[in-house]
Amino acid sequence: PRELVSDVLDFAPFRYRAAVCASGLSVTLLGREGPRATLQGHAAEVLGLRFFPHGERALTWGRDGVVVIWDSSSGQPLGRLVDEEGQVEGAQVFPEEERVATRRANGEVVIWSINASEVLRVIPHSRRMLPRGHPWMARDVEVFP
Repeated sequence: PRELVSDVLDFAPFRYRAAVCASGLSVTLLGREGPRATLQGHAAEVLGLRFFPHGERALTWGRDGVVVIWDSSSGQPLGRLVDEEGQVEGAQVFPEEERVATRRANGEVVIWSINASEVLRVIPHSRRMLPRGHPWMARDVEVFP
């Protein structure tokens, strides 16, 4: 039998919420009193979760190439961003909560419009941008105000 995996993925301190990955295909949102909702909407393993800056929404991403946007109170899906290139390995929400940056397995970073569910820009990985001897592939995605 498969072992039960339990990892804390992210916190929303202003909303007293946390997310725990209880199995490969779902994420459980926790509140002050315990479990609030189970997020199920991926066809393959969930790799991560981030809360939006204000905590009202969250997003998950995974091996299926899909980013799902969730209402963090009800656990209902609000939208999907589908990357036809495959697995999404990281994601971050922009501070204005209208765009998302994701990282593909090949190191490319994709900027998405949440409202239009479309790609705004693909930023290719480049060895020329990094110091000599530095690993060339992006390992995570961060956005700054």
